Amino acid sequence: EGATLDDPELLALKPLIALMKTQRADAEVQWLGCQAAADLAEMVGLAKEVARVGGIKTLLLAMRGHIKNEEVQVEAVRALRGISLASEGCRKLLVENSAVPMLAASMKRHSLEVLA
Repeated sequence: EGATLDDPELLALKPLIALMKTQRADAEVQWLGCQAAADLAEMVGLAKEVARVGGIKTLLLAMRGHIKNEEVQVEAVRALRGISLASEGCRKLLVENSAVPMLAASMKRHSLEVLA
């Protein structure tokens, strides 16, 4: 049985995504939001919910908007990695949302050790 948005770990997920969407220019909000999303995406069963509520697009927008900010990049990559490990469907969503070019841009700008 999968996680649902009613699970205690996920109660803040929708408000978190909404905050990240409304505060796109704020690097600290994006960094902390990516960090929280990454923490959830690394938990078994929760990564799919992060993807389901729009987390992939939100993470990619954070990466794009703060391409020079290493902290945002590291946490967003960590979240996307967790999502990618969740299922074939999640990997398909990553490709459909152009995650590969964004990851390549981040890797080009930042050292591979930081993003690994």
